[in-house]
Amino acid sequence: MQRLSDFALRLPFLGQSKTARQLVKFLMVGVTNTFWDYALYIIFTRGLLGFSLHFLAAQFLAFVGSVLNSYFLNKRWTFRRVQLGKFFLVNIVTLGLYELLLFLLVDRLEMYDLFAKALVIIPVTLWNFFANKYWTFRIIPQEAENLQKP
Repeated sequence: MQRLSDFALRLPFLGQSKTARQLVKFLMVGVTNTFWDYALYIIFTRGLLGFSLHFLAAQFLAFVGSVLNSYFLNKRWTFRRVQLGKFFLVNIVTLGLYELLLFLLVDRLEMYDLFAKALVIIPVTLWNFFANKYWTFRIIPQEAENLQKP
């Protein structure tokens, strides 16, 4: 993943923007999260374990798995900060948003669940990135000074 990141970060349209670089890394982490989310969701809803769960229960479990992946990768690579409490709160809101939108699309609009998940990813990812960047992993001025000291 590091080689792919190095290539992506050299793209001219990213320039020197720290936010653009973080967004690219966040999206790359998001690809792995999406893989885990979809894989776990399919396992739980399609009877691959010998039983099937309701789509909202399956989404909850899939989301928990992908959030654990997200926390460790974003902490280590994208933002490099530890704010577990804030990360947890952002993801509780994200889960609520995800579940609400999925419920509306699948239950109320009778959309195919895997297609609905693909649509829901867009607003949920944007919310999650900006909430994490500007609240969870934000560096406050005093901390920035401490990071500069040898």
